[in-house]
Amino acid sequence: MKHTTYLIRAIRLINFHNFTNETIILEDGGHLFLLGDNGCGKTTILDAVHYVLTAGLAMEWNSAARMTGSKRDGRRVQGIVLRYNLDTGIMNRNGAITYVALEIIGRQGKPLTIGVGISATALDERIGFWGVIRECPLGEISFLIEEDGRQRPASRREFKQQLGSRRGFFNNQAGYRREIGDRLFGGSETYRDICRFLAMGKAYREISAGAADYHALFKKLLPEPRTAIFEQIIDALRTLDESQAILDDLDRKLLWLSGLQEIITTIAEQRQAMLRYDWLDCRFSLHKTGEEQAAVTQRISDGEEQLLRDEEELAALARKERELEERLETLKAKDGSGLIFQEKRCQDELVEKKWFLEREAGEFQKLRTRLRKSEKESDRLRTQCMKMLSGCLLELAGRAVNLPFSVSRLQAELDRLSRLENVFAEPDFSFSFREAVALSDSYLEKVGRNLTLLRQRETANIDDIELQEKLLQELEQQSDFFPNLDNYRDCLHRMRENVVNPRPLYLGLEWQATVKKKERQRIEECIGEDILGIMLLRESEYAKAREIVVDYPGLRISSTGRMVEILPDWMRGVFDIQASDPDCLCCLALEMESSSLQPQVSLVLGRPLVAFRSHERRLHGYPARLIGGESRKKALAAEIRKVKETLRDLERDKRKIDKEIQAVLREQEQLSGFKSFLNEKSVALQGQAREGATAEQERAHCQELFEQQNARVVLRKREVENLQLRQKELAQRIAGEGLTNLERRIRTLKKKKAANRQATDTLVEKAGAGKHAIQQLKLQVQQLAAELSSFEEQKTATEEQLRRMLPDVEDLGHYILKTRKGQQFRTRDAIRKEKERSRDAALTGAVQVKEKLNDPEFGGGFRFAYDEENNELFDFRQQPLSLIIEQQSTALAEQKEVINERTRELFKKIIMTDLMQYLRAHVGELDQMIRRINTLLKERSFGGQRYRFRIRPLDQFQHLITIIKKISPFDPSAEKELERFFDDHREAIIATEAGSIPEELDYRNWFRYEMRVSAVSDQGVVMDRKNKSIGSGGEQAVPNYLLILTVAHFLYRGKKTKLHTLLFDEAFYGIDAGRRDQILGFATDLGLQLFIASPDQDGVRREVRNSTTLLVKKDRNFDVHLYPFHWRNPQGRQIDLFAGPEKPVAYDEEL
Repeated sequence: MKHTTYLIRAIRLINFHNFTNETIILEDGGHLFLLGDNGCGKTTILDAVHYVLTAGLAMEWNSAARMTGSKRDGRRVQGIVLRYNLDTGIMNRNGAITYVALEIIGRQGKPLTIGVGISATALDERIGFWGVIRECPLGEISFLIEEDGRQRPASRREFKQQLGSRRGFFNNQAGYRREIGDRLFGGSETYRDICRFLAMGKAYREISAGAADYHALFKKLLPEPRTAIFEQIIDALRTLDESQAILDDLDRKLLWLSGLQEIITTIAEQRQAMLRYDWLDCRFSLHKTGEEQAAVTQRISDGEEQLLRDEEELAALARKERELEERLETLKAKDGSGLIFQEKRCQDELVEKKWFLEREAGEFQKLRTRLRKSEKESDRLRTQCMKMLSGCLLELAGRAVNLPFSVSRLQAELDRLSRLENVFAEPDFSFSFREAVALSDSYLEKVGRNLTLLRQRETANIDDIELQEKLLQELEQQSDFFPNLDNYRDCLHRMRENVVNPRPLYLGLEWQATVKKKERQRIEECIGEDILGIMLLRESEYAKAREIVVDYPGLRISSTGRMVEILPDWMRGVFDIQASDPDCLCCLALEMESSSLQPQVSLVLGRPLVAFRSHERRLHGYPARLIGGESRKKALAAEIRKVKETLRDLERDKRKIDKEIQAVLREQEQLSGFKSFLNEKSVALQGQAREGATAEQERAHCQELFEQQNARVVLRKREVENLQLRQKELAQRIAGEGLTNLERRIRTLKKKKAANRQATDTLVEKAGAGKHAIQQLKLQVQQLAAELSSFEEQKTATEEQLRRMLPDVEDLGHYILKTRKGQQFRTRDAIRKEKERSRDAALTGAVQVKEKLNDPEFGGGFRFAYDEENNELFDFRQQPLSLIIEQQSTALAEQKEVINERTRELFKKIIMTDLMQYLRAHVGELDQMIRRINTLLKERSFGGQRYRFRIRPLDQFQHLITIIKKISPFDPSAEKELERFFDDHREAIIATEAGSIPEELDYRNWFRYEMRVSAVSDQGVVMDRKNKSIGSGGEQAVPNYLLILTVAHFLYRGKKTKLHTLLFDEAFYGIDAGRRDQILGFATDLGLQLFIASPDQDGVRREVRNSTTLLVKKDRNFDVHLYPFHWRNPQGRQIDLFAGPEKPVAYDEEL
């Protein structure tokens, strides 16, 4: 392979699905061949390379891993990162980070590393993506972070920090793809073709199988032409033919813009109206607030006048107060001895003493009632306690029958307590129960120990039953008996899983019919189950079996190639030589080899003793179980019977243990119940005693209080009687001195004085309220003044806004009140109602503007932005609506004159220059490619057949191809012919959908693509559908792969790309080794680097200069292991089709 192109030299996979941390080296940039079973991960490696090169563009993941059969429901990149497998589901449940990178031999042999990082947290969430492209070896870029002695993938931020400040880090797929396209594939246009072609190569087996013939397959593989130039041509033709439609469109656009302008004008008018109503509202508020301020000021004046009148009235009441006081003092002076005063004081004291007497008498009655209640409660509690003691004795007697200890002392103590006259005098009732509770605890502890032992026996019994049931189930499922060796069946199963077919030694041995049962037992025991269980394997399987058996200590394996010349005599006498397997007999003979002493059984003291080699040992007398099919069936049946008998014994033991447990549980329940009974009764009696003692104390206390209160009542009665006598004596003396009416006159003056005081207090309260009201009114005046100032400021601000809107209006008041008829409003509500109508109209206009801006026909073209605050519209170029209307009007006028000869000449330039150059290049490259490919194919024979390509112009396009090849700026006739071609196909070209290529201008449709096959000496025939179906499957598949390799060469060579990589999944199916080698040699001649995943295709081929074959294996934990083999063949010699390998292929250590 010529190193004129870039080559992939290494692949790095970190956490990529089931690959944890792998680096695949492709020595000298050779081909990569991936071998392994289905589902082992071969195609996943292809997916990794594919994703690094395309960042997922036009990529389908492993189609074999689809879950429901559609591309949308198949494997996705989230499943790769989260390690989703159908068998296990998501294995990285907490999210993960994946890295894939390639090292490429770049310009002048320098390494170029490209790679991507992907993070995901769930299958239905978007991924995080970042990439790196840097000219350095792969090993210089660190994808892992050392943390707590372990390595983990670096996060996006950590990875970027490790890269340093140099360029090469990409935050998104778009930038990464753009750089890959520019560096490796000659630009974005070619890059899209390469991504499409890589996806087709990976699915080529299915694509080629569904192709009708090679013409359709060739045409499908060719790169699609660029659509931009065709879109220019279609647009130009449509512009010429649809000029009137353009004019109509301009008219409708102008009408639409004018409608927007009308709405904007309406909104501006409504907003001006809102400002006018704000001005009227402020003017109205100023008038109303001024009136309210004047009214409040008048109220303040009236209040101050009333306050002066109240103060004068207060002064008059004070003078009257002094006069009444003087008259009262004069009357009091007439009673010089103070009899009136004494009589009054005596009367007041008598009233007081009577009140105290009534209160003390009431308290006396309460204490009497309380004493009676306490006596009754004390008697009730004493009776209740005695009943409780009696009931406890009866219940204790009933429980004592089933107790394992005596409670006579407790019964005697309770009986003594029940006979006491004052039971509440006992200090502690619980003391009597403590001994019985201690005995209960002691016996409960003993019962608990017994129960624990029984539970342990029960658990062990259940485990034994489960073990025996499991053993019985396994035995009943067995179709044969196996040696009693550890892990013997597991080892057999694992070997068969790994396509290794062991044959146990005992299966190949059969008894002579004349051998007695006792002899069989002794012989089998002498041989031993470890020898009878030897697993015989073919030589080809022995190495793999050795790798398996190392995990099973004690088990033995042997190869069938080990032979003996003569079987021992004792074996010939006991084994059926014809019915037994010779390999098994030879193996047993080698194991039992003894040149001096053959096995010999003798009876010593009636017991069998076997002598063999240099020892003798006693035989147990075990039955023969392994040798002979009938013996194994009997042994299996006997083992099943033994297990069933063991199960029956275990069930009997279980029932016995259950009975013992139930008895212990009943005893435990009785003791626990008795202990609970003691604790409950102890607490209840102790509580009853405390409650009774408290009641007794309450009764004594009530008795003491009752006696004390009775003494106080007697004392109060005596004091009342003495005061009554004193009052009677004073009344007689007052009558004797003629002072009977003096008291009445004094009371009259006192009443007048009290009335005068009440009038004074009322007037003082009224004056205080008046002062407070005046203060509040003054505050209200201040607030109204602030409101007037605020309204004045609002009015001024509104006037300023209106002056900006109406610069030509000099007298705003006259304009608002007269011109706009603002004087018609008489209430503030009417003004505000009109303002709300204007507001609603303005908001409705704004909604209409937004709806109109979303017009599906014109809204997207102008992309207006509506500044709702300033009521202005600007397009995406920040041009106002008025300017756009002016421009649109000018454009409409100019467009009517724009369809002229100069425009037609411009369209011709697009067709005559750009399109013709583009098509001539593709047609020329296609011709050159066919010549180069046929030159290379001439030197190669595929199973005695040769192939060559041919492209034949179709009749309807023959003339166009001729025009394209001969067109020249010096030949005007070709231009005329080309113009006629476009006139003929104008409608079909214009009808082409957007993003599509007119069929008449797609160079792929101009030719008939043929492949001719011939014998080495024949002229050959065209490989049409009929001829294609004649050959074998391999013969039919060879042209398919020659075809895709040819198109790959055309794409890579014609586009001058640097990386010539091709991915194949399940390639070369059904093609024999010789033809397959020739295809690989042809790919090498074309300078292609192949990546092939196949169950049986390796790269050890002399047609291949160098390659890497990777054996891919997946273990039970879904971890993938890689074993590489590097092939170098610098001579490039053709391998003999039937020659065997010079030496076995040995893979290297696992990566």
